Amino acid sequence: MEKIDSILPDWIVDQLSLGQNLLVDGDRSDLNQTYWRMLSMCCPLIFEKYAIVLHSFAINQKIKELFKAGQEVFEDPLSNPDTHTISWADFFKLYHQEFNFENSYYIQNIIRKEIVKDSWPPYIWYPAEGNLDKEEFSEIFLKIKNLYNDQVVNYFYSLLKTKSWGNDILYKGLLSEFHKLKEEDEIKDNPTAVFPNTKEWCIISDYDLPFTFIGGSGKLIDSITNDTEYEIFQIGPKYAVNKK
Repeated sequence: MEKIDSILPDWIVDQLSLGQNLLVDGDRSDLNQTYWRMLSMCCPLIFEKYAIVLHSFAINQKIKELFKAGQEVFEDPLSNPDTHTISWADFFKLYHQEFNFENSYYIQNIIRKEIVKDSWPPYIWYPAEGNLDKEEFSEIFLKIKNLYNDQVVNYFYSLLKTKSWGNDILYKGLLSEFHKLKEEDEIKDNPTAVFPNTKEWCIISDYDLPFTFIGGSGKLIDSITNDTEYEIFQIGPKYAVNKK
């Protein structure tokens, strides 16, 4: 693993820069295009297909029981070993709502604002914004290696992912060396983006979104969405398809 100059290539630099990026044309009232419009701000529109990975919620049953009993709870659920991740579909079930991917982001906001009355339960942890889990990265990398072997890629950390909040940081290394990044002192969490210089694919976790986008060939995206235990969906400009 090697730290390199943090200058990003032209084909991806706009999407990884902080601030508003270009949106594709479309009716913003169309719920079916919500995720696609977000993708257009985060991911280069140069790939055959795209997918989205929904970051998991987390819930702690013991903290829930204390809270329901009227006790004050100040504990961070994620620091407790009894905390377990739950899917978006299971989160919707908690509030007696049917999960439908196409409008799930919109409905999720309704749940947050109306059903929980703006008081977020201390026993539920909202999906991590801008941080895909290590296990999910590893599964996606396995699919990539099956098609492209153990590639040399770029691991990009935006300044919000650095411990000093100073400058962006870029590492170069093999996909199989991903685990070595945890030994680096300058960074925290997982990468903002991973991509090869060949432009065959990219993975981008925007710092302000509870999901991650993947762009690549149809064969790669199909392999990722057809065989996974995680909530990963194919998306496009006019559709959102669950390939599981």
